[in-house]
Amino acid sequence: MSRALIVAGLLLIGSAAVAEVTRTQLTAQCVPEGGAAVAPNGGLVGNGPGGRVIWGKWRSERELGRIGGTFGGIVGGFGGLVGILGGLIGTLSGMGKARAFVMGTMKLLIGLGILLLIAGLVLVVTGQWWVFYVPLFFMGLLLLAIMVPLLPVVRMRYDQLELRRISAQDAGR
Repeated sequence: MSRALIVAGLLLIGSAAVAEVTRTQLTAQCVPEGGAAVAPNGGLVGNGPGGRVIWGKWRSERELGRIGGTFGGIVGGFGGLVGILGGLIGTLSGMGKARAFVMGTMKLLIGLGILLLIAGLVLVVTGQWWVFYVPLFFMGLLLLAIMVPLLPVVRMRYDQLELRRISAQDAGR
């Protein structure tokens, strides 16, 4: 859970990183070391340390794929954890057990869904690649679409079970 937020934060911080060109005619010989030029797409191109051409925000498409795949794996693992928590929430609320844990976890997941949507929006605004903001938007929307409508249902279920227990105790007196 916190890994996804840490990764999203690192991506925001690292969005200013520069990297090698893979699909441009500009080469390291076009720009003197330490110099800069404007690429055809309007991005800044410069000759970085070691004579590497730097362009945009990522070193290469291969690195973007590696980072995007890692990010997707982390988000997917987080989704599995949320699924396990959802099963636990459903089981415990159906039995009427662990009310504080269930309600607290649901509220935490709603807050996390809001944070994921905000993080996805920040990534869109900062011009990040879609491989980073789509999983955040999807997870945030999914959490909110599931947890917000279920919160009152689960609360009502706990209230019904509590009233049932109270009426059983009153009938036993």
